[in-house]
Amino acid sequence: MKKNIPAKDAEFDSFQQNLVSQVTTNMVLWNITAAALGVLTPLQTAWAAAWLVAKIKVNRSPAVIAAKRQARTAYEAALRNFIQASIYRNTSMNDGDIELCGLKPYDRTRTPIPVPTTLPIVNLQRAPGNFFTVRYFRLDDETGAIRRGKPDKVAKIEFAYNLGMQPMDPAGCTYHNVSTKGPIRIEVPAAMHGQTVWFFARWKNVYDAAGPWTDLDSFVL
Repeated sequence: MKKNIPAKDAEFDSFQQNLVSQVTTNMVLWNITAAALGVLTPLQTAWAAAWLVAKIKVNRSPAVIAAKRQARTAYEAALRNFIQASIYRNTSMNDGDIELCGLKPYDRTRTPIPVPTTLPIVNLQRAPGNFFTVRYFRLDDETGAIRRGKPDKVAKIEFAYNLGMQPMDPAGCTYHNVSTKGPIRIEVPAAMHGQTVWFFARWKNVYDAAGPWTDLDSFVL
């Protein structure tokens, strides 16, 4: 909504005048009730009176500026509610109608996010107590260097592992941990000291579409 409502007072005044004018003219066609529009009327009147004084530089005393700011804050809050309820959620209005009101239509096209194709580089380390940490890295496509964090368009990492028993594949792992931030900290039984952690890992995007699993790897606790 912030991108629709101008920040500068003069532009805000032109914006609100056009919006109210368009809605008043087309309210029957757009199925907007007089009651919904009527909520704005006293607030618009208060704003217009405050702005009429404040837009003249020689009038801008602290009291005038405070009155203008208060009038705009109240009016803008009501405008935002009106725009959401009576315009953006209004099935009687199309994108052209929304643009007439000085607003940007919602982008209804979902930006495609590719399925990950690269493999994470995973490093396990002992941590104090009965814990180990999983740190993951990405391979920079341009330089070939190892970088911290996830590749572009990747939202999370899935870490699948077994304690002691070697799995045949990720499906055979007893434990699966999905994380959006690293490092991952995992607790193990005290009796597992000296045992092997067998693991796989893969990237996933925001829609949970997963890339390929890494080869089986291991780490001794």
